[in-house]
Formats: sequence, structure tokens, C-alpha cells
Amino acid sequence: MDHSEIEPHWIDLVVRSLYDVQVTRYLGVQVLLYDHLLTLPDEVEYVWPAKNTGAKIMFLLLRYMVPFFITIHTIFLSGFSGISNGCRCRGWLAFSTYIGWFSILISNFLVLLRIYTIIPRNYKLVVWTFGFFVVMQVTSLLVITWTVVNMTPLIAFNSRMGVCAFTERPNIAGLWVVGLAFEIAVFATTCWNALDRPRGTSDSPVLKMLCRDALRTANTVIAVTARSSLLFVGVLVIWAGATITTSRLIINSRKTAQQAVVEAQQVIADVQARDSEEAASGPSESEGSSSSLVRRTS
Repeated sequence: MDHSEIEPHWIDLVVRSLYDVQVTRYLGVQVLLYDHLLTLPDEVEYVWPAKNTGAKIMFLLLRYMVPFFITIHTIFLSGFSGISNGCRCRGWLAFSTYIGWFSILISNFLVLLRIYTIIPRNYKLVVWTFGFFVVMQVTSLLVITWTVVNMTPLIAFNSRMGVCAFTERPNIAGLWVVGLAFEIAVFATTCWNALDRPRGTSDSPVLKMLCRDALRTANTVIAVTARSSLLFVGVLVIWAGATITTSRLIINSRKTAQQAVVEAQQVIADVQARDSEEAASGPSESEGSSSSLVRRTS
């Protein structure tokens, strides 16, 4: 069947769906760019001076790749990009699906590294969680490939409206299942760690921040992905939200850790200064006492 033209009875449905998709698409772009500008000063101060580790490179890649690609994606599907056939629509949407998977992989790995900083040093737990992460990502790649293979034949270009659209309803529920399973595992690990720790250690500012952001990340992803029946209406919002929460998790953890180091250094400096003052004032006080004693004796 030639999907180069959408039949007339699809036009009304396409118009209604296009409005919903465009609204959420522009909302996701605006929120992501606005949050990027808000957190840019903290990024420059706390992330850029850090050593060039793999985690830092992945964070910066995620930080700038997603806003750039979402902006290009929005322009490409806006109806003003000059698309003229369904082949380009199918190619671009398939490519963007894999880019989304890659960015979520980086995001999940960075969250996993943050979890390792708060859980006890347990070699078995690290091995099992990392193995679970690898299995989930490979499974996700396979599911996405299966979804793309079954989804792309249903994508066509509507020359009347100048946009890409589906000719039939595709099955994309598998896009969310694997990621949701990983987020639930991260959520459970964080809750277990928070309940298992003694009360004194759970009062750490870094631990509070990490638990708060991890719970917020899990709750956000669960709440948003529960609406997967809306197809691609919320895709960019979910993508932007996952990037925002991961970026804030990394930046806030760096900021809190750096502030803790500065406070510790300040306490040490104050103690050393006080010890120096006491050492300097000690001989003077003893000499003053000796002089008074000599005057009384004479």
C-alpha cells in the first residue's frame, strides 16, 4: 500500500493530533532550554573544573546533545522543514528513536553511578545492579529495534499539511516497559538504602539530596510513562524531563559535595587559627604571671 498520501477521512484526526503533539513538543523544548539556562552557572562552577573522567564526558554529552537534537527534531517536524516524501519521515523518526534510546542509556548510567555513591560498599550489589543495567539496556535496544521495524511502514508524509503522520495506530507500548522496569529497580534500591541506614548517617546533606532527586526522578518517569497510550504526544516532554532530572541530580550532587568540602576546610582553618592564637597567647600570659609574682615577693 502506498502511504505517500493520507486518505481524506484521516485529515480531521491528523489536525487534532497535530495540535496536541505540537503543544507538548514546544512545551518540552521551552522547559528544557529554560532549565538549562538556570543551571548553567552551577554547571560552569562545579562540573567544568572537575577531572575529565568518563562520567563527566557522558554528562556533558547528554547535557548538550539532547537540547540540540530536540530543537532540530521540533524544526524537522514543524511543517516548515521542506520534507517532501514519506521516506524522509520514516528515516528521521527511526533515527530519532535510537538517539532517544542512547540518551536515556547515558542518563540511566549516570543515575546508577550516583546510586553507587550512597549505597554501602558491597561488591555483590554493584555487580548485580550493573549486570541488571546491561541486560535492561540490551533488551531495550532489541525492543526498540522491533518497534521501529513495525512502526516505520505506518509513517507517511501528508502533502496537504506538510507533516509526517501515522496511517494506522502502531504498537509502541514496548518503548516504555523496559525503561520503567529499570526505574522501578532504581527506586526500590534507593528506598532500601534509605531505610537500611542508621538515622545518624541518613542525615547527610548529600544523602538527602540524592534520595530526594532519585525519588523525584522515579516518580516523574512512572507518572509520565503511564500515559503511553497517547503515543508520541508526550515523548519530548518525557525526554526533556528525564534529561532535566538527571542534569539536576549530577549538578546538585557536585554542588553539595563541594560545599561540604569547603565547610570542612573552613572548620579546620578555624580550629587551626584558634590553636595558633592559644599557642601565641600562652607564653605572654605565663610571663605576665611571673612578673606579678616577682613584684609581690619583693
